[in-house]
Amino acid sequence: MHRDAYQRCRRERLKPWLLVRVWELQKRGVLHAHPVFAYSTLAEKRAADSYIEHLDSLRDGYGFGYIERKRRVSEPRAAAAYLSSYFVAGKRRKLSLRESVQSQWMPHTIIHVSVRLTRSTGITMRTLRLKRYLWVQLSVLLDYLRSDAGLSLPDIYRAHKAGVSMVSLLIFGAACRAP
Repeated sequence: MHRDAYQRCRRERLKPWLLVRVWELQKRGVLHAHPVFAYSTLAEKRAADSYIEHLDSLRDGYGFGYIERKRRVSEPRAAAAYLSSYFVAGKRRKLSLRESVQSQWMPHTIIHVSVRLTRSTGITMRTLRLKRYLWVQLSVLLDYLRSDAGLSLPDIYRAHKAGVSMVSLLIFGAACRAP
């Protein structure tokens, strides 16, 4: 249904930019999509409005019910907070992320983020995992330098600002441990 709505927009020479789509499995068993479109320029507004109208016209043929056509224009941070609420356990009658993922009715990809968006920001799950890994490694290194080498965080920070490499600090830390 979404593909058909998009194709109808393209025939009208409109190109809606779907930034994010989040699927929600409601407790009553109904699958519900939350699309977030770019809605800043006149062209983006026309394309998004047309897309929603096409979805509404296609819904009966695909066995879908009511399609809300309200436009909630939000700042990016507010939109992200709103969408993330669908995965917080105990929030009204929402399923938790774990319950959603384990459901056989949920699509394979619960959260879709536009490739154009991830390319422009450079933020992907892969880069976030790498950053988390590097943060853990840095934390281990800092703990080593503080405990074994006897350096304080301000000492480590001053050394870093002065251009001392982490390798040099590690060598210094090893020298401090030597008898």
